Amino acid sequence: MAKQVLLNKTIIICVYFFAASVFLSKALSSIIGGIIILLWVLSLIYNKNIMKNKTELDWAILVLIGSFLLSLVDSFSRQSIEEFLAYFLLVLFFYAVSNAVMSVEEIKKIKVVLIVSMTISCLVGLYQKYFLHFQRVKGFMTQLDFGCLLSMISLFLISFIIWGQIKNKYYKIILIFLSILGLLNLILTQSRGAWLGFLVGLVFIFFYQKKKYLLYLLVIILLMAAFLPSQYTVRFKSSFDLYNNRSNLARIALWKGSYLMFLDNPINGVGLGRFKEEYDKSYTQVNTTTSVHAHNNFLHILAETGIVGFFAFIFFIYHSLMVLSKKYKTINNTNHKLFLFASMAAFISFHVQGLTEYNFGDADTGRFFWFLLALNMAMIRLTKQDEYT
Repeated sequence: MAKQVLLNKTIIICVYFFAASVFLSKALSSIIGGIIILLWVLSLIYNKNIMKNKTELDWAILVLIGSFLLSLVDSFSRQSIEEFLAYFLLVLFFYAVSNAVMSVEEIKKIKVVLIVSMTISCLVGLYQKYFLHFQRVKGFMTQLDFGCLLSMISLFLISFIIWGQIKNKYYKIILIFLSILGLLNLILTQSRGAWLGFLVGLVFIFFYQKKKYLLYLLVIILLMAAFLPSQYTVRFKSSFDLYNNRSNLARIALWKGSYLMFLDNPINGVGLGRFKEEYDKSYTQVNTTTSVHAHNNFLHILAETGIVGFFAFIFFIYHSLMVLSKKYKTINNTNHKLFLFASMAAFISFHVQGLTEYNFGDADTGRFFWFLLALNMAMIRLTKQDEYT
C-alpha cells in the first residue's frame, strides 16, 4: 500500500513538472511524459485496479487507435511502427494523467503551473521581439507551436476573467495582465492559423455564453485592424490569398497530393508515418516547398489511414466535444463548468489551426492536446464524486 501511495504521489509530482515544461522545453516535456507513462505502468502492474477510473472517451480512443493499427496491414515499415507507437504512447500518457489526478485542487495547481510556464515563455518572446529583433517570436518552440498553445491558453484566461468566480480582485487583475501578455505574443508569432483558431474559439465562447458580446468583438477586431502595424494586417489578409502567397500555394499543393494519395489508397491509406516518402515518390505537386506532412490534420490522416482512419478521427473529435458539452451542463460549480467550457473553445481553436497545420501529430501541440483532454476527463470523474457545490 505504501509503495502504491508513493507511486501515485511521484506521478502527480511529475505531472506538475510536465505542466511546467509545456512552454519551456520539448525535450524535457518528452522525458517527463515518458517517466509518467513508466510510473503509471508500474502502478498498473502493482495494483491491477488502477484502470477502475475509466473515461468517457474510451471507445472513441479505441476506435481511433484501431484505425491507425489497420493502416499498418499492408504498409508494415519502420516509419509506420514508430508513428503508431508514438500515438500509442500518447494514449498511455492520457490515461496516466487522467488516473493520476485525484482532486480538483490538483487541477487548479496544474493550471497555475501552466500559466507560469506560459508567462516565462511570453517574456522570452518579448525579449526576442524588442531586443533580438526577431521578425516572428517563438518562445522556446516554433512559431506555429507557440501560437497554437497561446491561442488555447488565452481562451482559458478570457473565459475565467469574464465569467469565473474570482473572489480576490487582484487575481483578476493578474489574469487580465497575463491574457494581454499572451495575446501580444500570439500576435507577434504571426501564426495565421493560430490567429484564425483563436478568433473562432472566441466567437464560440461569446456565441455560447453572451451573443451580444459578438458585437463588441467585431468592434475590437476592426480597431485592431485600424491600429496594428500593417505587417500584421497584411499577413492576416494573406491567409485568403490563394493565388500569389507562396505559403498558401505550398499548402494547396500538399492538400492536392494528399487527396490523390487517398484516392489510390482509399480504405486504410498509405500507412502511418509514410506521407513524406509516398508524396516525394509519387505525388509531388507544383509549388511544393516541404513534404514532411500535409499541413492539415484531416487530409494527413485521410492520406495515411484512409477513410477508416478519417472517420475514426472525426468521431473522436465529435465525441470529445459532445462529452465536454454534456458534462458542462450537469456541473453546478461555476469554475469547474468553465474549465470544461474553456477546454471546448481551446479544442475548437486547436482543430481550426489543424486545417492549415498538422498540429495533431506535432510533438509539442499534440502532447498538450492529450494532456488537456486528460485533465478534462479527470475533472469529469472528480465532479461525479459529489464534488458539486
